[in-house]
This record gives sequence, structure tokens and C-alpha cells, in this order.
Amino acid sequence: MQEPYDDKWYGVPPAGEKPIPPRGRYIAEILAVIFIEFVLWGLYRYFTAPIYGGFGTWKFYVGHIIAAPTIALGTIMVYWRFYRKERGLPFRFTTKRLFSSILVGLFAAILWRFLEMVVYDSMAVAAGVAISDTRTFYSLLDQTTVGLFLLMTFVQFFVVGPVEELQFRSFVYDQSARVLKNWQA
Repeated sequence: MQEPYDDKWYGVPPAGEKPIPPRGRYIAEILAVIFIEFVLWGLYRYFTAPIYGGFGTWKFYVGHIIAAPTIALGTIMVYWRFYRKERGLPFRFTTKRLFSSILVGLFAAILWRFLEMVVYDSMAVAAGVAISDTRTFYSLLDQTTVGLFLLMTFVQFFVVGPVEELQFRSFVYDQSARVLKNWQA
């Protein structure tokens, strides 16, 4: 059975079947989930910094492939399943214009990464701070740099971006919109 179209939700109402607590309490719950998630992420980064090394290493990005979804979405799932006692996922998806949205998003992201690299490298060369082991025109063909750049791009496109969209747009915004007006959520 198809749900009736509701203009407030643009056809896709937020997940959740249980009664909603009072507005202030529900917003506090949502903010508490995000706060706990940030604390867990901080602890993760604190304890893995000696293992991964600095930002931008192979270990750093490979670790993020596992840690980002686990910490960010795991916290939300624990809240949803065990505190709210809801079934299913706290996210709703639509297939309306899905393929074209994915293509436009990927094209824009690839264009953004390319332009970012060109601008960053051009500024480094113009400022005279480019050295042989930086990601500039001088080392673009180095296998380590290209591989790391591709891994970083993959992690940003397919891990960080979707996790943040699910976390903030599909959970924080949608759930707070259940008790607030859209512009307030």
C-alpha cells in the first residue's frame, strides 16, 4: 500500500512509527545522539592517531572506510533500535530520479576534486612552496601520490559523503522535522 503524498515531506515522510515524545525532549534526544557520536569519534581519533599517523596517510583513509560508518551510523542505529525501540532503519530512501541524481552528484564531485587539485597545486607552485614530495605538478605521476589521491577521493565520495548525508539530512533533519517546521529543522 502506497502512503499518501504529503507536501511537508515532499513525498517521503521520515522513518518512525512510535509516538513522538514532547518536542523539547525529542530534540534533546537527537542532539544527545549527535553529541555521543562526536565524543566517540574524538576518542577514536585520540586512540588511533599514534597508529594511523597524521592526516592523509594510507592507514588513515583505510581506517575511515570502517570507522566512519560504524561510529556515525552505529550510534544512530543503537538509539533507534534500543532506545526508541523502532523497527527498520531510521532512514527512508526514494527511487525517484535516483539514477540522474547519482550521475549529477558524481560529475559535480569529480569536477570539484579536479578543480581543487588544480587550484591547490597552482597556488603551491606560485607561492614557491612546492617541494618534491607534495601533491603538486612535480609529483603528480608518482604512484604513491596518485594512489593516495584516488583512495582519498574514494573515501570522500563513497564513505564520508553518504555517511554525513544519512547522519544529518536523513536522521537529524528528518527526525527534527517531525516536531518542528521544515525551516526550523
